[in-house]
Amino acid sequence: GNTDSLTVSGVGLVFNLPGTGSSPAPSGWRTMLENNLRKLKRDQTVNIKEYLDGPGRTTSLVIVSAVIPPGVRKGDPIDVQVTLPEDSKTTSLQGGELFPTELMTFDSTGNIAAQVRGAAGGSGGSLALGDVWAKAE
Repeated sequence: GNTDSLTVSGVGLVFNLPGTGSSPAPSGWRTMLENNLRKLKRDQTVNIKEYLDGPGRTTSLVIVSAVIPPGVRKGDPIDVQVTLPEDSKTTSLQGGELFPTELMTFDSTGNIAAQVRGAAGGSGGSLALGDVWAKAE
């Protein structure tokens, strides 16, 4: 079994913000997010750059990180931290939804993947302190 905790992280997208989001500045984070969204995108009609840079400020790039404790099994809830990059102009994530985010280890032992889905919790998918946002995959 897994006897060590694993630190995982990834770049995510919070959407459905009420005008409090921001367009992510050109950076490695934005490039990673665009690439991840291209891989996950099922609706080929969505222009990712237009979506991220929309004038309604309904999206925000976020950094999602978690420590997966030893002994966790598939389906077990884990705590995640959602933070904004230093250069973000987003004023609030309240009321937004987290797009499914791939979390990976970034060490030399290989990739451990987990999915974070933002539709969990008791608040109808909105970001709220204390909600369950991640389950081990």
